[in-house]
Amino acid sequence: MVSANTKNHDLVGLLPAMMQQMSGPDTDLTFEEAQDTIAKITSDWKAGRPVFRDAAKFREQTVSLLKVPTVDWFSELIHDPVIHEQLKDGYTGNTVHVQDAFVVWLAQKLRAVSDTSSWFRVSEGLSYKLLATDLKGAVVGDLKLPLPAFYIEIPAGMFWLEDQQTGWHEVRMLGAVLGNITEKTIARAKAAGDHTVNDALIGERLVVEAYGEPNATSVSPFDDTWIFKSYNVENKDLDIHESLERISGPERDHEAHLNRGKIGNRIIDGWELRQVMIRFVLNLCIYLGSEKASVEHAHETEIKRLHNGKKFKLLRRHIQEKIRALQRDMVFAVGSDVTISPEMKELVANEGSGTHTLTYRTLVRGHWRNQAHGPGRALRTRRWIEPHIRGNELPTKVVGHNYNVK
Repeated sequence: MVSANTKNHDLVGLLPAMMQQMSGPDTDLTFEEAQDTIAKITSDWKAGRPVFRDAAKFREQTVSLLKVPTVDWFSELIHDPVIHEQLKDGYTGNTVHVQDAFVVWLAQKLRAVSDTSSWFRVSEGLSYKLLATDLKGAVVGDLKLPLPAFYIEIPAGMFWLEDQQTGWHEVRMLGAVLGNITEKTIARAKAAGDHTVNDALIGERLVVEAYGEPNATSVSPFDDTWIFKSYNVENKDLDIHESLERISGPERDHEAHLNRGKIGNRIIDGWELRQVMIRFVLNLCIYLGSEKASVEHAHETEIKRLHNGKKFKLLRRHIQEKIRALQRDMVFAVGSDVTISPEMKELVANEGSGTHTLTYRTLVRGHWRNQAHGPGRALRTRRWIEPHIRGNELPTKVVGHNYNVK
């Protein structure tokens, strides 16, 4: 596996000068538009509003202006002379920062899918239940990625990253992208004197990144914190749980000393943080291929309302334009039908912390079952056995009712 963390060193600081050089009639972002976008993001940040979607879109639009070759793995850009010439001056000296390379690479992958990035908005109920689901028995072949590159929007108040300078940053978005480490990747890194690639596995890898929102101590709306971790998905028969558990002492020790995270009231070290992050995304990808998967366009209800039972061509022009704009917004609601009780949410958020008082009831973690079905029960389908609470009722009821998370 490959993992890292870094303070976001404000790549956007490089962009105005870069855009002045590159903006023109053939680009999809002018310098004036970039200034307006930065102003909006700054205003939202100062008002305490989330900026993750606009910030992600701005990064994509801007770095897509760079004329760099398409590569299989982001580290190839670190050693590429073209990107060096465009990103080194005035900031990183003679070294391209790993985050610069990753952001450029992710933008390439997203644009290869479509002109607009795709977001999968995971409901609160599903998010917390996936956190409480084990991967025992699941194999890499069970993963059903909706796209080769996409974003995951997670609920507010769920997950934080710590930065030593600016404190805790709330995470609202994860990025997921498929890459491929090839012989060329290894050769280029070795030629550049990078000996860390000696243990790298050749093959397809899933990379997961997490961005923390800028907080009150940040100096700009792009002064956040960022981490990533990758997982080899080349062997489709690989047992996911066992492979995640087989982490060597040196790698575990290295990750444990990287920046910490927080779920609910529970602070976790850098190693557990990355384990939680990668397990969450892997569980989500298995869920998307399971019998219980619920995915719908986030604007489906509004689009139906605007249609009002009429054919599209019979609608007024301004209504047609509204529908087209909503359809272009590639946001999908995932797990809207998954319910969770406040009691279970509290148990999941504080599991292992010793801070909660629900001592009479315990959380039974979910898992995946290879369910037999079909003629002679010869077919197999991954079935999600959801987490649940076991034990006696509390002396005093501390929770209300189940609610449906939309």
